[in-house]
Amino acid sequence: MLSFIGIGPPIMLGYAVWFGYTIVTVLHRQPFPADPRPSDYMYYSMFVGLIGGTAIWFVAMSAGWLLAGLARRVALRVDETGVTLARHPFPPRRAAKVRWEDLSAIVVLPMPGPRIRTRAVALRLKPGASRPPGVPPPGSFRARLMWYPRKPPPADFFLIIRGWELEMDGLVNAQRTHRPVVPIVVLDH
Repeated sequence: MLSFIGIGPPIMLGYAVWFGYTIVTVLHRQPFPADPRPSDYMYYSMFVGLIGGTAIWFVAMSAGWLLAGLARRVALRVDETGVTLARHPFPPRRAAKVRWEDLSAIVVLPMPGPRIRTRAVALRLKPGASRPPGVPPPGSFRARLMWYPRKPPPADFFLIIRGWELEMDGLVNAQRTHRPVVPIVVLDH
């Protein structure tokens, strides 16, 4: 408000009101600094990038799991050629196919989780067997990180049973039909 001494009522400068919107203008001042600092926009950009990146990650992850379920993608297949173990739908990766000749054992093991204990199906390869793409070599940093804190690692790679169910009878019947010499090892700890 602006008032002159002894001259009439106070005068309002730069204020207008419309239904649903309020516009405030300040006279004799620029709305933005003439020389903004880089940090004025950096923090806003970081915030928008963090929120946007999180939203994109969540949508992509949800879409990957939804498409895997709707397309009925194979999680585990045991047939005459070998064992196919899929990877989780997000991030998308190719399934790993292991021939019976390269397979030492099929391992079913518990996987500790923060709230829910679940199981995993893992494949143990024979020494010197060809490794599927994406399977780290034994003793590498990725292999140690994948199996931490288990020492020694019970298998070469695994798939947590999430979004599908493992029927032990079906797995045992398929293994006995196609390759009875490859054991199924069930770990309880």
